[in-house]
Amino acid sequence: MSQRKILTQLQLKKNHKGTFCADIEVEGQKLCAFLSNKVIEGGKLYTYPIEDSHYWASINISKTSAFINQLLPLSQYNKRSSELEYGCYCQRLEDGRIQLTQEQGDDYIVLPKGSVYSKLYRIFYNSLVVVTFSHDTDYQKGGFVIQQWQTKEPEYVNKGVVTNIRKKTDDPTTYLADYYVAKGVFLPVLFYSSQTKKLGIHSVTEQAILPASIIFDDKGCKAKTSLPANTERLLALHNQPMADLIFVETELREKDGKEYKLYRFVTPLIEGISLNVEAWQSDLEHFIKDVSALQPEDTIKVHLSYYMNKEWCNFKLSVATEDEYHQRFRCIEMKHVSYVDMALFEAIESPYIRVLVERSELVRNRIYAIHSGVEFDLHIIREESKKPWQIKYIDRGLFIGINSDKAYKAECTVGNIWSRYDNHPDYVMKIERSQKNYAFKNHAIASVRSKHVDLALIIPKSLLIARGFRTLDIGKKLSVAFKEITFPVFTTEAIRILCADDLQDSDENQGGAGGSVIVFAEYIEQLPDHIGKKPPYKATPKYGFSIIDSDDSAIFTDWEHQMSQVDEPEKYRYKVRTEASKWGIEVKELISASIK
Repeated sequence: MSQRKILTQLQLKKNHKGTFCADIEVEGQKLCAFLSNKVIEGGKLYTYPIEDSHYWASINISKTSAFINQLLPLSQYNKRSSELEYGCYCQRLEDGRIQLTQEQGDDYIVLPKGSVYSKLYRIFYNSLVVVTFSHDTDYQKGGFVIQQWQTKEPEYVNKGVVTNIRKKTDDPTTYLADYYVAKGVFLPVLFYSSQTKKLGIHSVTEQAILPASIIFDDKGCKAKTSLPANTERLLALHNQPMADLIFVETELREKDGKEYKLYRFVTPLIEGISLNVEAWQSDLEHFIKDVSALQPEDTIKVHLSYYMNKEWCNFKLSVATEDEYHQRFRCIEMKHVSYVDMALFEAIESPYIRVLVERSELVRNRIYAIHSGVEFDLHIIREESKKPWQIKYIDRGLFIGINSDKAYKAECTVGNIWSRYDNHPDYVMKIERSQKNYAFKNHAIASVRSKHVDLALIIPKSLLIARGFRTLDIGKKLSVAFKEITFPVFTTEAIRILCADDLQDSDENQGGAGGSVIVFAEYIEQLPDHIGKKPPYKATPKYGFSIIDSDDSAIFTDWEHQMSQVDEPEKYRYKVRTEASKWGIEVKELISASIK
């Protein structure tokens, strides 16, 4: 009888020495095939031997002996005894071997890692598979061979998630992970840190769950893992409702031919995921007061959004990227940014974009400030990202209680854009010279508190002069009567504005009766005489004075010829009483004089 391997069914028993054996018949010859303890202890059997159980066996046959080389349980999956086909659930043991538990019954098959090495890239743990074995009769190398391996359930494995993510010990740029396609059904895979960076992810831990897809390369016996973008989930994970950012460092970047600081942040780990976030100073000004004060490890709160640059996802602060918005906003605060008074608005719907609108633009729309938390409809545009926002429409509900056909009395507060009858307030300076209308160029801006906003109130200089106000302090309280008018105040285009009609007297700013003011003045020059309108057309000398601590000047008509009695009048400092008239400021009385 030649040496070879045969495949046969048998029933194991034990002889008087306790050794497993089985009675078989080969070519009409009855033999006893033995299963040595060495084979059992070597751990190479596909299934564990049990006395009186039936098996498929691969047996080494020689001239005088028969030895059991390998065992497989009888298949419960397919009743055709000529086929070694098994329906099983897969599990990986700690030593790397694959255990197949039959779908029907408790029998199992344990495959050494070497026997399935070429198929490991496809073996989903806890999946239902159909495995078909064949038998090689070669005496030295033959035995059971896996002929086919088919995943039966789950049916679709191309899309899933990766979790249990950890860095490879010998290569920190490579991640090991478990790719799940169903509950408890997974495949060990690997991917690279470059893939997570493209998703805008800074770091991941074992708790992270990332969407993934897989493609099998049967020729190369490997699985390629892809990580599709899932930015909306990552944003929802960190925007609750705002995201915490930890400042890391700054980096100089060239932009439009100039160097700018790019600020780098990371988010804290949430569900095992930390994000990379980059921001320019102009973006940060929408969220914090002093960007220059940022120190490493400082934490700020922001709304996050993102943009895609080809295949790269970049997380950023949620600030305006378009040049026009027509939606509902809420006012966050009034703030000072780069020496300019600004109003900070935030959209009430995701992605909660923020915009900074200059106070000057609010003033043009009868508003000095909007109260924090107030919501309103707003239509704004800008020529480009570097240009300021212009208000095309703002919610009329902000002006509740203000009717154009009524006059009102209220207490107002002088704004910080007014000082000494400034000829060029900053909100006027921002208009192109060709568009300026100087009809109201000398005036104050004050604010009147209302339900939703502080109304912007214009106080014409002529009214201030008439009421004897020479200077106004920031924050000064005045009692004012005002109404809404239509007037080309800022440009040649007429707009609706709130304008003061009257001011109450101020003890601090007024002296004497009839709106007169006592001030100090200096002599400037003698002016052409005043000529009487009736015969004998008497000539009266006139003089010009400069009011000290003011840009104003006054005219003195010397009816009593007092100045003619003063030699070298420029050497003196004069105390005078002035009054405002339609011709300007007039000196009504010389009170005293002292040498400078």
